[in-house]
Amino acid sequence: MSFSNLKELLLFNVGIDAFSISIVLILFNVHRWDRDGSEDRRILFRMQHMLLMTLITDMIMWLVNGRPGSFFRIVGYADNIAYYIFQIMVLFEWLKYAYCRVHEEYMPRKGKLFSMIPLSVIALCAITTPFTGWYFYLDDANIYHRGVLAFPLSLIILAYLVYASYMALAQRKKETLYDRKRECAVIGFFAILPILGGAMQVMIYGASLIWPCAALSVLLLCLNIESQSISQDALTGLNNRGNLDRYLHTGIEKGQAVSMIMLDINNFKMFNDRYGHEMGDKALVQAAGIIKSTFKETAAFLSRYGGDEFVVVLNGHKNNQPEQVLSALQKEIDLFNETSMLPYTLSLSMGFAAGTIIGTEDVARLLKEADEKMYQEKKQFHNAEDARAVWGD
Repeated sequence: MSFSNLKELLLFNVGIDAFSISIVLILFNVHRWDRDGSEDRRILFRMQHMLLMTLITDMIMWLVNGRPGSFFRIVGYADNIAYYIFQIMVLFEWLKYAYCRVHEEYMPRKGKLFSMIPLSVIALCAITTPFTGWYFYLDDANIYHRGVLAFPLSLIILAYLVYASYMALAQRKKETLYDRKRECAVIGFFAILPILGGAMQVMIYGASLIWPCAALSVLLLCLNIESQSISQDALTGLNNRGNLDRYLHTGIEKGQAVSMIMLDINNFKMFNDRYGHEMGDKALVQAAGIIKSTFKETAAFLSRYGGDEFVVVLNGHKNNQPEQVLSALQKEIDLFNETSMLPYTLSLSMGFAAGTIIGTEDVARLLKEADEKMYQEKKQFHNAEDARAVWGD
């Protein structure tokens, strides 16, 4: 594919930029992630803003490209510099977001400073390019041309995308939980479309495809986030009841052996009555964290069943598995209580059931068996200790 004249190139780039801008604007309307959202959502929201500005400045660049006069020359240089600066900001926010989601922690300050070094070089080249022509230059007819450093600087940009993908895919190999594997895979494949766009951009001189392709990658990323939000419990981040039902009835092969654990927070009503609902929500999040930590090395399906109840589903079962699993859970609970500075002790009652799932009745039977064993343990808990001993009054 090639363009016979500047007008064809203008129509192509403006059209594809306008289409990509519409995608980002739709995402803004669908995902209203504001200051009240989590930090990773705010990072992604900032990245979308920077991507929008990149696309807008790219479109303006082609609208003024080749227009005569000193005014359009000044606008052309200023707009192109802004375009490259916004690119840098997109990359920086994406790297922070990918790091946050992959490692489940925010990028450390040293990491941010180190990642800004190559980006600062790109920014410096962009700002000084009216005098050096290294990144780009406008000829006497105000037509845009790539500079001698355009290709290597573009490789640096793509290297950031590749690094984020490598980080995500490397982490995916370590993950055992299905949801974490899926999220790492989505982040890992984010760079594919921009890389393909960059390759086409090199082959089709003048075409602007990297960031329109990045807009498509953001769309796919947001669709995955939307899918996760539908299937996740908003408070704990575990699978919700509906997703558990789908998994039990469609995600398990007929005749497969499974183990099921049901958990319930002891004296949960006291959390809300004595410390307020905010502290009760915190206890639910902490219980979910204990469950995640216990099963992080296993291919377990973790869910909040409702209220203060949780369900864990493991593929397969062994004769000694109940003792091993419940012992591991209790160790995590004990460790939390030993290190926690909170004014309460967290305690969970647990019930274990194992069997082979052939049909819907087997699912109901296992859930009922695990539930009954859990309430037997809860009854023993209340018989062994009164509420005052539990709360240290």
